[in-house]
Amino acid sequence: MGNDASFTRCLLSLAMVIVMVGICTHSFKKMVVTYFVGILGISAILLPDWDFFDRDISQWTRPVTVDDVSPTDVVRRGSTRFVF
Repeated sequence: MGNDASFTRCLLSLAMVIVMVGICTHSFKKMVVTYFVGILGISAILLPDWDFFDRDISQWTRPVTVDDVSPTDVVRRGSTRFVF
């Protein structure tokens, strides 16, 4: 994840939403559901490091080292994944 400030801002916003849900509904179950849905949403949007997850699944538990990265991994000429 490149920007920790946006992650922190999202987590604080989620905390405020959870508190408001708790105050308005008086339901602990709804607070828990809001928490898990919010964490999953934040994780899906902000956390993925696609270069990290683009490796074999057995390599996910090990950090990426310079030796593991080849020039073809850095520059992908034909890749259209997440091009803005």
